[in-house]
Amino acid sequence: MPRPRVWRIIYAVTIALMLCAASSQPVLVSTSYYPRYAALLILAVVTYQGHRARVINIKMMTRSSRFLVLGMWLAVATGALSSLWSVDPILTLQQSAALAVLAGTIHAVLSRRWTNKRFIEGDLAVAYWVLIAFFALGFVGRAIGLPGTQSVAGFNGFQLVELRYQGLAGNPNMLAVLGVPTIPIGWHLWLHYRKVSYLLGLVPAIFSVLMSQSRTAMLAIAGGALLALLRRGPRVAFSATAAGTVLIGLGYASGVVGLVLSSQLLNSIADRFESREGGGVLNGRTAAWAETAGLIQQRPVTGWGYSAGPRLFEQLRASGDLAFGRDVVHNSYLQWLLETGAIGIAAILALVVACLIAAWKCSAQGRTSGLAWCLIAGLVMQFTESAMLGTGQAYPVVFWVAAAAATTHAIHDAATPALAHAR
Repeated sequence: MPRPRVWRIIYAVTIALMLCAASSQPVLVSTSYYPRYAALLILAVVTYQGHRARVINIKMMTRSSRFLVLGMWLAVATGALSSLWSVDPILTLQQSAALAVLAGTIHAVLSRRWTNKRFIEGDLAVAYWVLIAFFALGFVGRAIGLPGTQSVAGFNGFQLVELRYQGLAGNPNMLAVLGVPTIPIGWHLWLHYRKVSYLLGLVPAIFSVLMSQSRTAMLAIAGGALLALLRRGPRVAFSATAAGTVLIGLGYASGVVGLVLSSQLLNSIADRFESREGGGVLNGRTAAWAETAGLIQQRPVTGWGYSAGPRLFEQLRASGDLAFGRDVVHNSYLQWLLETGAIGIAAILALVVACLIAAWKCSAQGRTSGLAWCLIAGLVMQFTESAMLGTGQAYPVVFWVAAAAATTHAIHDAATPALAHAR
């Protein structure tokens, strides 16, 4: 079996296991909980050992790739160090080890596998089709009445709310989080291959995000697309605006726009944007952020231990010292500061800078603008979700592999002539 195919099979299995472990189906969760980490470890080993014919060192990488690798290993070192004072040192060590495996995979992909650039889009397509299958199976489950395809309790931690579609994901927001990188990656693959199948694959992803009614996901996807479009220059932005205006005009003339505007789904989404669930437009997140800020001030330098946030919240709720009933902050940046304090700032800054540099360079060209869209949308989404540097979830693996692809494509950099020459 050719080596590229072996890697892609392992990558597909890894993502599938992580999707199962975070699903709404108890059987899938229990059977995939530990195998997902084993699969990720195997992926890292195969990436490192299976691509030794052509290796580049970090000095030969693009500037954004260097920041990405540096940020990943800084995050691992910070997480491992925080086990010394973590409120749950064993969990912190376990999760730091899992993060090290992810960092090793990203490093090996950049320094070994993707020295052959023809692998990149095929590898991205693996994640894309696994996620599309996950979205599609969610709709099948909903159609046949599978339990757990809607949010079960309809409780947001403060009050009862209307049920929302979640497919096979553990909750509606998790479903939307997975959709945020999938849609731009699908667009990137369509620009690369020009196959209509990639556009058709976007349908279940788009409807999954819409039916989840996640406001941040919709704004992140729309905002990321707009910024990537504006970066292309006035002429491209004007052409896209003109084309959109014509399509909307035809939609009004045919009556399609009227049907969409009067649909129950659109009305539900509009109600979500107007609602004040949990006492505010952010569904109670502001209260969570305020309490988190207070906890950060108690340990501003060291934090409470990487991945120990949920255990900390559990302890504080048990003692009556925490008001909100969630296990995460719902903000990746605040979550990282809570868990690692000031010593973790360098790591998160390096990762964000890597994404911003890559997005800026990739958005300058149409063929890579989808990757820029993915990075922008992903960074924005993490202002209300806590999935950026978690382990055992599909989102970090998919997003950071996509980020690595973007940094590899961002070779319009005078500081990396060796890499450009090598390719």
